[in-house]
Amino acid sequence: MDNDLNIIPINLKKLFNENISFHVPEFQRNYEWRTSNSETAKDRQVNELFEDIYEAWKSEQDVYFVGTLITYYDSKDVDDDDFNKYYVIDGQQRLTTLSIIIRSYIKKLENSKDDDEVKENDIKIRSKISNAKKLFLKEIVKDENTSKEKRFERYIVETSNPINKEFLEEFYENDIFPDEKQYPNAKNLINAAKTLDSQFDKLSVSNAISLFEYIRDHLLFAWVETDKFEDGFVIFERQNDRGKDLTFSDKVKHHLLGELAKDKDKFKKKASGINKDWEDLQLKIQRKARINFDVFLRYFFLSTYGIHKTKDKIVPWLKNDKFAQTEIQMRKKPEEFIKILKSKVDDFINIRDFKNPNGTHNYSLEYIHSFFRVQQHFPILMAAYPLGHDMFKRASLLIEALVFSMKWADSKANYLENALKIENNLCFLLKDAVNYKKIEDKAKSGTKSKLEAKENKEKKFIKFEIEIRKLIEERSILAKTNIINPDFLRNKSGKGAPLMAKYIPWRVELQLRLEAKDSIVERKVDDDNDQDKTSLDIEHIIEWGDIETQQKSKGDLNIQEIRDLTNRVGNLCLLEWNINQNIIPGWTPHEKITTGKECYICEICKNSYYKQFNNPKIKQIQNYKFIFDIEQHDLKKMNGICTNNKCGTKFTKEHLEGYSESKIYHTSSMSTGKFVSSASVKTRENEVRNKYKFKKENTPWSEKNIINREKIYFHVLSQAFITDFDPYNVGYKIDKSKIHWKDLQ
Repeated sequence: MDNDLNIIPINLKKLFNENISFHVPEFQRNYEWRTSNSETAKDRQVNELFEDIYEAWKSEQDVYFVGTLITYYDSKDVDDDDFNKYYVIDGQQRLTTLSIIIRSYIKKLENSKDDDEVKENDIKIRSKISNAKKLFLKEIVKDENTSKEKRFERYIVETSNPINKEFLEEFYENDIFPDEKQYPNAKNLINAAKTLDSQFDKLSVSNAISLFEYIRDHLLFAWVETDKFEDGFVIFERQNDRGKDLTFSDKVKHHLLGELAKDKDKFKKKASGINKDWEDLQLKIQRKARINFDVFLRYFFLSTYGIHKTKDKIVPWLKNDKFAQTEIQMRKKPEEFIKILKSKVDDFINIRDFKNPNGTHNYSLEYIHSFFRVQQHFPILMAAYPLGHDMFKRASLLIEALVFSMKWADSKANYLENALKIENNLCFLLKDAVNYKKIEDKAKSGTKSKLEAKENKEKKFIKFEIEIRKLIEERSILAKTNIINPDFLRNKSGKGAPLMAKYIPWRVELQLRLEAKDSIVERKVDDDNDQDKTSLDIEHIIEWGDIETQQKSKGDLNIQEIRDLTNRVGNLCLLEWNINQNIIPGWTPHEKITTGKECYICEICKNSYYKQFNNPKIKQIQNYKFIFDIEQHDLKKMNGICTNNKCGTKFTKEHLEGYSESKIYHTSSMSTGKFVSSASVKTRENEVRNKYKFKKENTPWSEKNIINREKIYFHVLSQAFITDFDPYNVGYKIDKSKIHWKDLQ
């Protein structure tokens, strides 16, 4: 192969003046060069190239070596327009960037028509614009039948990526910068064009011309040519192996096209379609699943084939492993591989949208995402998705239990990742179950083969369930200790209840309503660092951070003991926002649960406040008081008149209730001993309340109350997880076969 290589030192003027165009083939990566104005940024290749060229121009270096340009050319591969097409094997990033530099230079001259220097040299400037355009826009005029002329145009650099190609064409052709929203997958090209436009805008016209002429005449490529298509593909592969900065997905795509590259005609016929599918899937994952395509591909290989590899090990494994060559066969059957990949992309988007395989909502997926912010579980979910609704629902509940236990055990971020490294990992077991499901689906109804496949599928899933339960049990040992440990809770509650603690009242209420066949409460979760108001708040029964109220609530406990109780899971409940607004600072648990409180209220300000809160167009709600505690405020000093924004309204006295007005099952029951259903159909709220032993709470509030509520919470969670979570060793009775509580799930 080396004997066929032709190495030519060539400057940009000669390179771009030829009757040729450079084509970035399907096996190449996208344009990946980045921009940044920070000199310490890791990736700023566009800025660095321009800055290096600028310094070389200023210091009058005779030659600036750009790098190597490796191309493949076949003299037979000439289009009807007579353009010679060179396929770029290496150098596309520099080549593309230089074509953008030329266009940015032309725009500088075109946009400087009012400049005095341009006005004085109008003809000269127009000539320079025309000559520069000839470098990146090639034109051939052909005579047809000696009586007609036909013009053909082609840009000096063209890419097989359709979105990048469209952006470059619009950027080259128009003075107005393209609409970025039309090119969501061309971010790097857009940033490069903006940066280079900006760099030329800073220059005077004379300096821009001088710099461009230096680029044209003094930049030097080492142009390496090969005339064999397969050799070009191999050269590209070797560049990858030597550590060229390609993304993981680029390397996988290149491997996918490897077998096609052995036959140039077959490659030309099929590669563009495969490349388009690949780009479409990449864009789909990034936009709809909100995750990096490289990350998704790694999840794909783990979930589909059960093989745990880091990204740098997957492509070598695909090339050399016997299983990969016989089972996956992506090089021999690239279109079949793309079909499998498309299916997994759709599955993953559904998972990210919290959808079961039958289209219903999956609360486990929603709650894991909202409260735990983890991603290591995605491959397991992807592996289980093809098994259908029931098995996927069961798998997702067990995964929710595992993630919950991991968080409360304070596990390291890579715990689940490490658990997937073993040979027969969770994904591998699910893969086997999926294979039997495929056999079951293909077999005729009532046949022995169908029954056997179904039995084997269920056996593999049972094995998966046994293994994931082992992980849950292992993590639960420490989780059950931490969740009732004052020191651990104090450490985690520096800014109030952490998300993993807020999860518990939300998840308990969800499970209660599912079992009662009642409507589900709307959920929006506060962020730990930005506790915005929501329709439902996490309420601390003993006020968190309010020392004066804690003093009134402490009873026989010292102040540190009462503060520790505020961090406990049993001290948390859900409460409607409007009720929480009534419970102003200073209420004790006894007042919230039992007695309520006499207050002064300005009804005008109260109504205005609620109206603002319920209006989504109002971004900031005016914060002022409209409720005053009679014990804390002397109405005579206020003259009985509200002074908010010169309101002037006379206060009214009202007895405000606490939790008794709530419609939240586990909150209202503290005051009333009942669950209040909001459904118009018959529900099972009384049966569910009795099952978990919710009752009216005695006050004053004490550690005994908190422990009792925690026991109930953990009982509900155990049933939700179909897994025992029993820190107090109560001995809960749960139905581990029950996963469907109502049609909503």
